[in-house]
Amino acid sequence: MNNHMKKNIFLATGLIILNFLLKAKVFAFCPVCTIAVGAGVGIAEKFGVDDTIIGLWVGGLTVSLIA
Repeated sequence: MNNHMKKNIFLATGLIILNFLLKAKVFAFCPVCTIAVGAGVGIAEKFGVDDTIIGLWVGGLTVSLIA
């Protein structure tokens, strides 16, 4: 491996590490989406949607509430 390639690998590694260190925490939360998922579960039960599909909706609701 030549010297130029070693410099490029070193630079790329440093940029990746710097990118991870400078990331800001983001607390994204969308109450409209959460309410829509909850309403969607209720509507899906009324229309007779399979419990597996409703379980996916409830899982999405749970994940959206973990903020």
